[in-house]
Amino acid sequence: MREYLDVLKRIDETGINSNVSIKLTQFGLEIDPDLAYRNARRVVENAAKRGNFVRVDMEGSNVTQATIERLQAPGARNFGLNDVGIVLQSYLYRTMDDARDLLKIPARIRLCKGAYNEPPEVAYPDKRMSTPTMSE
Repeated sequence: MREYLDVLKRIDETGINSNVSIKLTQFGLEIDPDLAYRNARRVVENAAKRGNFVRVDMEGSNVTQATIERLQAPGARNFGLNDVGIVLQSYLYRTMDDARDLLKIPARIRLCKGAYNEPPEVAYPDKRMSTPTMSE
């Protein structure tokens, strides 16, 4: 967490057009979700004070729900769309519902294809793109 604060300070000092992405497991999500929330909140608060932005990366499906819950926490709602956002993995079956729920906050969402080797019980196993026909 301190490294992210240092990076945000350096971004601010240099005037570079950049922001940070965080992984909540780096902040202790699997040890203590509340600790991860407090650590992430500190980074987001620091970024917001500097006019910067933090994106919460989505990790494996085993922490998807906990990651989303941290963004939906009552205190997290104090931040605006220009302060914090989240990444959702498009190949998880749950992503459409997650996106609908997060848009109610509202949340700034970025979709990625998904890089984790997830089981077919939670993710689409065939990642090939198909082109829909006019009849579909």
